[in-house]
Amino acid sequence: MNEIDPKYLCMLNRKQCDFCYNKSNEYTTTIPLTLNHGYQVCQHCTNVGKHAMQQYSINKHVIGLFQLNRLLSSSHYFNNNTFTYVSINVNNVHERWIIDPTKFIKLRKKKIFFYCTNHIDVKKVSLNELSILNTYINEDEIKDIIYNYLQIL
Repeated sequence: MNEIDPKYLCMLNRKQCDFCYNKSNEYTTTIPLTLNHGYQVCQHCTNVGKHAMQQYSINKHVIGLFQLNRLLSSSHYFNNNTFTYVSINVNNVHERWIIDPTKFIKLRKKKIFFYCTNHIDVKKVSLNELSILNTYINEDEIKDIIYNYLQIL
């Protein structure tokens, strides 16, 4: 199967599947990677869509916050809030920002980076920094989940 890039998930035809012609003309659902960005699938293509999402992530070395949330336990801090608030260091001051649900979490040279926002600015923050400033974020747990999902040894 050719790689299909995720798309903007707003203003969609409710019966268009990204992976087939949806001959049964059934309503589709979405599989988001980030906020409003992902795949649209019919019930017959749900597994194909999940596989395409993982392949896209592996090829680009990224994972969406929504993907990560699905891999974490339902009781994990990231899944207990509409927005995931974190403390980050801005000019030597700890400020409360959110992990940006519209941006991908990126893996670069074995380091994991999240994008955080205060609704005005966006800042790239390493998982290591997040885990130091936020004791409820277990760096090893998140790293293991992301490495396993992206099939990195």
